Amino acid sequence: MEWSKGISAEYYACYVDPVSWRDAERFEIKKGSISKVGDGLRETADITCTSYETNVERWIRVYIIAKQGADIEREALFTGMTSCPQIDKDGTYSEYPLECYSVLKPCDDLPLQRGWYAPSGSSGGMIIERLLKPTPAPVIIEGESPLLTQSIVAEDKETHLTMIDKILEIINWRLYIDGNGTIHVTPKSKEIVATFGINYDIMETSINIEYDWYKCPNVVSVTSDGVTAIAKDESPDSPLSTVRRGREVWKIESDSDMNDGEGLVEYTFRKLREEQAYLTKISYDRRFEPNVHVGDVIYLDYPEREGEQWLVGKYVVETQDLELSYGITVSEDVYREN
Repeated sequence: MEWSKGISAEYYACYVDPVSWRDAERFEIKKGSISKVGDGLRETADITCTSYETNVERWIRVYIIAKQGADIEREALFTGMTSCPQIDKDGTYSEYPLECYSVLKPCDDLPLQRGWYAPSGSSGGMIIERLLKPTPAPVIIEGESPLLTQSIVAEDKETHLTMIDKILEIINWRLYIDGNGTIHVTPKSKEIVATFGINYDIMETSINIEYDWYKCPNVVSVTSDGVTAIAKDESPDSPLSTVRRGREVWKIESDSDMNDGEGLVEYTFRKLREEQAYLTKISYDRRFEPNVHVGDVIYLDYPEREGEQWLVGKYVVETQDLELSYGITVSEDVYREN
C-alpha cells in the first residue's frame, strides 16, 4: 500500500494476553489519539470505547484497518496498559474513555533497591535488558552495545526506567516501541528512513519553524590548571555573534575534556562551535507512514522559496501525535542541529 496516497481508516482494539503477548478478545473503539516522545514512557494513548470492564487493569493493542481502493492492510498502532477507566453516560448510552500507558509503565513503577549499580565494564545493552524484566513486552537488543566506562549508581527514587534512560544517554543508543509493543534498544542511526515534502504528496503545506537560540553563547571561557582561555564569536556573518546580537552571552567552564594533543585555546574554540549548534525545530502534519518512529532520521524536502533551497536536509523525529480520524493524521516535530 502506498501510504502517501491517502487512505480511509477504521480502528479497533484487542485485549492482550501478557503471557503469550497475543491478541485475545476484540472490542470496538470510537475515537482516540496516540502521543509518542523520545524519553520516559515514550508512548501514551487516550481512546474511547463502547464497552469496557472497568474493575480490572488490562493490556490492550490498538489497530488501524487502512483501505486504499481494493487494498486493505492492518497495522498495530499502540500496545500498552489501561489506567483510569471512566464511564460517560447519556441516558441509556455509555462511553468508556481510557487513559493508556506504554509497555514501559511497569518499569517506571518499580524502584531500584538502595545500593544498586551498573558496574563499569558491563554491556549497556545487557543491563538495559535486565532492567526491562518487569514488563511482559518482548525486547530486542539490536547489535552489540558499548561497555560502560564507569559505574552508575542508583540515586534516591531511581526507577528501572530512569536508570534505563541514563544508560542509553551514556552509550548513545535509543529505545523505541513498535505498534505490537516490542521494545527495540538500538544504536542511534543517521540513515534516512523516509522522505517527506509537499511534492511527495504526504505533507501538508502549513509548517511552523522554531530556531532555539536560548542557550547558545557567543563567548566561552575555559579555565584549566590556573590558565584561562576565552573564545568569542565576533563574526558579522554569524546570527549568534556579539555583533549580530548586540550583546555577550557567556558560558564559563572550570573543567575541560581536551582531546589528545589539543591545546586549551583550541579546545575553547571547539567548545564555542559545539555550544552554538542551535536547534531548528519544524512542526507539520502529514499522512501516516507505519515505519517511521521517534528518533528516526527523515529527509525533509520542502520546495524552493524565491529561488533558494529551503528546509532541505536531514532531520530527527522528536515527537509524533496520531489522531485516529477518518484518514489518520500525524502531527510531527522534527529537529536538526545547525
